[in-house]
Amino acid sequence: MKTHLTNREIDDFVSGLSSAEGEGRVREHIALCPQCRALTSTLSAAVTGEPSAELPGDHVRESVISEWYRMHEIEVLKKDIAKPRFSRLVAGLATAASAVIAVSVYFIISTMTVNGAYPLEVSEVSGRAYINSSMPAINQKLSPGDIIVTGRDSSLSASVSGYEIFLGRSSSVEIVHNSIDRGLRFMLRHGSVVSRSSGSVEYSFECGGYSIVPAGTEFMLSYSDGRLFAAVSQGKVVIADSEFRIEISAGEKWSSDNRESLEHLDKETEQLLKSPSGGVWPSEAYLKNRGAIINEPANRSLSGEEPVIKTAEENNEESVSSVKDLREKQENIRANRELREDMNSIKKEQRDGKRLRNRE
Repeated sequence: MKTHLTNREIDDFVSGLSSAEGEGRVREHIALCPQCRALTSTLSAAVTGEPSAELPGDHVRESVISEWYRMHEIEVLKKDIAKPRFSRLVAGLATAASAVIAVSVYFIISTMTVNGAYPLEVSEVSGRAYINSSMPAINQKLSPGDIIVTGRDSSLSASVSGYEIFLGRSSSVEIVHNSIDRGLRFMLRHGSVVSRSSGSVEYSFECGGYSIVPAGTEFMLSYSDGRLFAAVSQGKVVIADSEFRIEISAGEKWSSDNRESLEHLDKETEQLLKSPSGGVWPSEAYLKNRGAIINEPANRSLSGEEPVIKTAEENNEESVSSVKDLREKQENIRANRELREDMNSIKKEQRDGKRLRNRE
């Protein structure tokens, strides 16, 4: 599949001027490409006059149209074309269609920060989670090197314009890099994530020695005990290492246990992909069915001593608060231990890389 549709292909498709073959090619492409799908969707809304989140007001629409004409004039001069393509359309359609490619400029400008990075922020937290050993805050900015850890009974989501990532229970993700030029790069260290895209943000993952590059909008990754699992509900995902490459299309799932094969997406995973937010996920039953490792609570008290046996009346009075306190302490200790292990591992990798570069 080529990288993106041309300006003319998008214009012809939305204005109804594409041939049957051309229309088929465009539909096939936008089914897998969120960037071109967003542009065609925006142009369609402009043509029909429907309200559009991408063009929230006339001032934005006019600015975008002006930017398009500026860009288009430069393109015309370079190619020595006598007349812009849009002039052959009716005036109303030309005005609407002229906005489409400039919308992408508006998308990029609206999602850039001063330092040229995407403003990825924490958007939701359920239960106890950590970012670099600190409790996260809603709207907290995430930067390269940040490590996100969720506990056994917690989840977290982060988002930027047109993109969302959801971390399930007992998961750890590092933000490897974040820039407009290179895109967002995540490392899934363990646990589960659901990734959704509906805009122009470039992103990818790495996990267990594999590179995961999406050409789609919605998929799930799970990693536990050296085993990687992927499921795709929309678009396509390419998973590869130095000796292997496989494409996973919508409605398919894959496991590193049998990496040459693909299976149909099961109903339980499909449902999970549709609604990962709004609580702790995946369920422990789901993880256990997949063979994922779940850290069980300790059978003894944190001090290592046997718990004191109390009467039924005493237990009725104290059981609720004591169990809650014990679980919170155990969760804190476990999450902090996992975080320290992750950060120590990262520091070791960085030291090894520095020594290797010094030798070279």
